[in-house]
Amino acid sequence: MKKFAENAKIMSDIEDGPLFRATLEDLEMKELALKSEFKKILKVGNAYIVSCNKNLKCSNEFLSLLSGVTKDSRLGNLLKETQEIIEKGMS
Repeated sequence: MKKFAENAKIMSDIEDGPLFRATLEDLEMKELALKSEFKKILKVGNAYIVSCNKNLKCSNEFLSLLSGVTKDSRLGNLLKETQEIIEKGMS
């Protein structure tokens, strides 16, 4: 009950006047700007993840082709190990 009384007092202290309205409008504009920035961040972040996944896939395919060419050499074994590391990173 005490909490309700405190909130009621705060609300009675706030007058619905020009300053209050201007403050609300300012806060609403800041909220819209923040939402816009978050949308941009999410869009760029998702594009970054897609790009990284494509890069990993290309790297994996490249190393797979290289290891196929050099299967019987020490280089082939090294490339196979590198490919396994990349595959672990993709999962």
